[in-house]
Parts: sequence; structure tokens; C-alpha cells
Amino acid sequence: MVKHAWRPYETHREALRRAQKRVEDCHYLENLTSVDTLVALADWMLWVINLDDQFAVLVGQHEYERTRRVSPSSHAILGVKYAWNLTKHHSHELESVVEITAGMQFPAQFPTVFREITWLPFERLPTVEKRFQRIKGFAEQQDAYKGFLAGRAVRHLAPAVTEHLSGLAVEPRQPAKR
Repeated sequence: MVKHAWRPYETHREALRRAQKRVEDCHYLENLTSVDTLVALADWMLWVINLDDQFAVLVGQHEYERTRRVSPSSHAILGVKYAWNLTKHHSHELESVVEITAGMQFPAQFPTVFREITWLPFERLPTVEKRFQRIKGFAEQQDAYKGFLAGRAVRHLAPAVTEHLSGLAVEPRQPAKR
């Protein structure tokens, strides 16, 4: 049996890259439905959150948060978490955080864009109950959504986030010495 070099979460990273490709394809394939588009986006969001959480466990939450503060793409991850939490924990549908504009997009671009997926402006998002606003990390995620996602096209953000997580070099934390 041949042993292969192991890179942390390589399968997860590849799943993220493929999910991002499916989101990208949604912009350029003419005959997709809104449901096809939302499923691709949900898949990408789940892989972003999964990898982010796995790296935090591998490296240690505090160390990983220090790493995260350096990159604008990593700030956007917190905004993706905020959007996802609106759907997961607050019973809102994915359509409540994005807008899909179908039809050829102008100004004309090549390749031709047939659909735009845009994160909704913060003011148009559903409200969150006060009890959830006290959860650790809530304000940081909300601020990240406002600063990095709100009103922006998914196709401009997703590649940078995917590249950041796919290329992230992490060192596992060392066990505490006794």
C-alpha cells in the first residue's frame, strides 16, 4: 500500500473549490432555476463554514482568530456565517439574504452573465431576536456582513474566500506540556 502525504482537510478544501465552481457556473449557465442557484450557494456556504470551524479547532480558536484578522477574505467568512445563521438558527430561507437577478446582465460582459446573486443590503435582512444578539461572536459576524457582503455580488466574493481557505497554511496546535 502506498502512503500519501496528508494535508489538513484536503478533501474539504477540494469540496469547497468545487462548490465555488458550481456557484460561479450559476452566473453563466442560462437555463438554471433559482433553486439550482440557491442549492449551489448553500453548498458553498456550508463548506466555507465547515473549513473555517475545522481550522479553528486544528489551530486553536484564539490563534486562528488572530490569523483571521489579517485578511479581508477571512473577515468575509464571518459575514457568510452571519448570513447562514439567519437561515439555520432563525428559520429564514436563503432567499432572505440574497437576491437573484435573472436574465442577461448589463453592462455586457464576457463571458456573458445570465444571473447575478447579490447579498442583500443589511437593512433588508430579517431581524434577529434580542436573545440571539447576545451570543458570542454575533456582533462581529453582523459587522462582517455589513462591511464585506451587504450589497455585493457573490461572484466577486466567493473566489477570494475560497482561495483564502483553500490555500491557508495552518500548523496544528501543540498539546500543552505537563
